[in-house]
Amino acid sequence: MYKYLQVIICLIFLIAFSSCNCLIASNYCELYKPVSLDVNKDTPQTMREVLYNNKVYEELCNN
Repeated sequence: MYKYLQVIICLIFLIAFSSCNCLIASNYCELYKPVSLDVNKDTPQTMREVLYNNKVYEELCNN
């Protein structure tokens, strides 16, 4: 009986979390905005990361 209850609880959590993730993933391009740079204040590492992040956004959302 205890194992049966564990399985049911696990299934409930899996269903709840998977539906939430699908909703977020499907709306990613509508929700996310590209990051902007501040050339005077950002470090070179930050600028590389921002450019990479925006490139990923363009690949996912502009195709």
